[in-house]
Amino acid sequence: EDGTPIKKEKGFLSSISIYDQAKNKAVEASYVSSIATNARENIARLAEESNGDPEVFNKISTKYLTGLRSGISEDFQDIVQLAIDPVVAAGRAQIQSEYSARQDQEVNDALILEAQSALDFSIRQADLGDQESATGSLFLAHESIQARVASGDLTQAAADTLKTNATVAVESSMAMGALKNTYQERGGIAAVELIEKIADPNFVAKGFTVEQQGTLVDTMKQELNQRIQLDKIQESQEEESLKVRQESNATGLLLGLIGGEITSSQISVAAAQRDIDYDQLKTLTSIANTRGQGVDDYGIIREVQKLMVNDPAAAQRLIELNVNKNITGSTAQGLLQSALDAQREESVLNTNKAKRARTYLQRSISTTGIFGSIDPENQFKLANLELTLDQRILAGEDPLEVALEIIDFSGITSKSIFELEADIVAVEVRMTEELTKNPDYDYSSDDAEIIKINQQISEKRNYEDFNKNVMKTLKGSE
Repeated sequence: EDGTPIKKEKGFLSSISIYDQAKNKAVEASYVSSIATNARENIARLAEESNGDPEVFNKISTKYLTGLRSGISEDFQDIVQLAIDPVVAAGRAQIQSEYSARQDQEVNDALILEAQSALDFSIRQADLGDQESATGSLFLAHESIQARVASGDLTQAAADTLKTNATVAVESSMAMGALKNTYQERGGIAAVELIEKIADPNFVAKGFTVEQQGTLVDTMKQELNQRIQLDKIQESQEEESLKVRQESNATGLLLGLIGGEITSSQISVAAAQRDIDYDQLKTLTSIANTRGQGVDDYGIIREVQKLMVNDPAAAQRLIELNVNKNITGSTAQGLLQSALDAQREESVLNTNKAKRARTYLQRSISTTGIFGSIDPENQFKLANLELTLDQRILAGEDPLEVALEIIDFSGITSKSIFELEADIVAVEVRMTEELTKNPDYDYSSDDAEIIKINQQISEKRNYEDFNKNVMKTLKGSE
């Protein structure tokens, strides 16, 4: 098996009898059969070791056979050669057949890959609108498909089907590319007209069946609808983004305008660049033209301050509408800063402490009389106190400490609330008696006295509540 020489006994057949020769022929046949069997097994093993390469197989099988013959007596070499030649020939034929099949498969695989690659490139170029490149690549795909017919991998009918399908795919992409370009360059109406043209039964499309033509039209309609919807969404998002940006710009310009840092020309430039919209331009221009004018209307200022708690955006709009009219520039600047801060999620003006301090101020100063009439003096006082409170809170001071500091307790009466309420009853009794005696009695002084006592009651109650509850907070009970 491994080609090791065996001991030669040349010419020994000529010296034995016919009977012995016959006997030896049987031994000879057994011997040759044994060698042929071993050769067959070794040739099979060598075929595996060659990895299907005919050249390698020929080289290692020739070496094996040379070694095998060198170990056999010359009397048996011809007989053994006749026995093992068919084995070697069969091995070589199998290796060559497998090698040729593998080469054919590799060629066909390469043709398939080339065809698909050319088709993919053709579809991409068609979608981009480059019909010349798309057509050239489609031709290369057709050539690769046809080459598989020549190699025996495809029938002509199968190749024709593949070429038709490739053409339909590229033509469909050309149609989709044309739709995209038409929509972008000429708009939706022109895109619809293109789809209707392709949907026309008289329209001749290369290789398309009626069903394929219908599928293409449906796909184009879906694509157009998606593009329209996406454009609407994008326009809406851009519009919303622009609106937010313009609102922010308008607020910044308003603050700069009130502070004397922005001029009318800068406002005009902002409008020209779409940094603000037309309504914002009108508002800012009006404020610029009335700079330094206006008188503080503390009724409106109080409305702004009330809105500041629950709807600071509405408070900001009310400020903008009244700047240099019913709110002076300096007052508007403080109010606007408070309104802007209150709109932040973590506004210092919306903390529990700030709310309690503001409530304390409001309860300390009554702005209405006994019959609901407005007290302008107290309205003015409360508005300014709240402005002071907000500005100092924004500056980082403790709300309750500020409230304690800006309210003057020196005027608090020493009477109890019960005694003050008894004083009101006494005044009302006196006023009733006088009116009974004289229907024309002037009770304005009595009314003023009741208002004063009610104010004292409010201040007293607020003072007691402050000392009972708020002072605990200041001393660290929270």
